[in-house]
Amino acid sequence: MVTDPFKDGDSSNNSHQAENPQNPKGLSYGGDFKGVTENLDYLADLGVTTIWLTPIVQNINQSISSPAGDEFYAYHGYWASDFEKISPNLDTEAELKTLD
Repeated sequence: MVTDPFKDGDSSNNSHQAENPQNPKGLSYGGDFKGVTENLDYLADLGVTTIWLTPIVQNINQSISSPAGDEFYAYHGYWASDFEKISPNLDTEAELKTLD
């Protein structure tokens, strides 16, 4: 599951790049661990018994594209900047543990 676009459960952790209706591709939509936790019953009703999350480590926090207005951020988790920290826009380690 790509956590970010799934469900925004806590808007207080949304980063500066969240939700840009003019350029929806490649930007964060605010999805987080709390959004996943709040939808565990929904997922179970679909028959989901296991969730495999994309990487949750802290990612680069900048656009990698050159043209202005065509930003593309690492919402998917695969551009790690620190393998020892959880991406703050996904929430905290404590919130992640609620999925256990």
